[in-house]
Amino acid sequence: MSQFIKVSMIFFAMLSNPNHAETIKVTPNPIKNSYKSFEGKLPTGWSSDFLIRTIAPQKDRSAFVGAIIKPWPGENGKFIVALCTAKDGTSRHQLDLRTDGCSNESSELYLGVFGLEITQKQSAYILLAKTAMPVTDKVDWTASNIDGNDADCLSNFKVCNKGSSFPDVWTYIDNTPYRINKENPTFGINAEWRNNFAGSGSSTSSALYLISQFDDKLKVVFSAPMSYFKSIEGEWNSKHTKQIVEETFAKNYLIISNKKIHGYKNILLREKNGTWHRIYQWDKEKKVYIGQ
Repeated sequence: MSQFIKVSMIFFAMLSNPNHAETIKVTPNPIKNSYKSFEGKLPTGWSSDFLIRTIAPQKDRSAFVGAIIKPWPGENGKFIVALCTAKDGTSRHQLDLRTDGCSNESSELYLGVFGLEITQKQSAYILLAKTAMPVTDKVDWTASNIDGNDADCLSNFKVCNKGSSFPDVWTYIDNTPYRINKENPTFGINAEWRNNFAGSGSSTSSALYLISQFDDKLKVVFSAPMSYFKSIEGEWNSKHTKQIVEETFAKNYLIISNKKIHGYKNILLREKNGTWHRIYQWDKEKKVYIGQ
């Protein structure tokens, strides 16, 4: 009589340096439905301690707030991790992901990329690249068609916030596979500014950050305003709701051009349902895209 032995596959996650390897057990298909926004509860097999040790080893393990873990669009076998940690001196228990998201007022964003390596003996998640420090790059609104994102826009709408600013909150990883060249795979992450106008309305602005892989490092190579929505409310009506007296909105979309500068494709930012556009080209010295 033949006997059947049930073999269970075990995946291990570890650092790429075997001398400092740390392992955790995860299931063969750990991310069936990848999270879009930050979650405190991680996919099966991933742990907050593991993410801190690999992506942000300078942080205390108790600093974990939440993370997004999802397959890298267009990069088979690679996974993007956006890790949200509490700033030094802030307790994670003071933060509410559902209400605030990964808020830059009290949190920091670290990014990492893992590869899935399969051998005859085991399968392992290998840390391929990460940001050395939390993301601190600002967004330049100087030449944008989108008017701005702060409360001053209510009274001085056409000239508000025409400088550089850091977003209020990180929201989600973009699903678009960005191909700026063959050598540097690139993904996007979205951020927002959120404002309330003393009970009379609110505004939300968004920006897109593009992050490229350079060997074992991740670097922000592009950031630009993508949308703006403002709603100003009037008096209460008979249905006990406030009337909307003004709504303002704008939206851009991004095109990767076939034209290249220094081996990197140009990026075209174009207004949706409008004529405004701006070209961004690669700066060889700074290793970022600069608006023309």
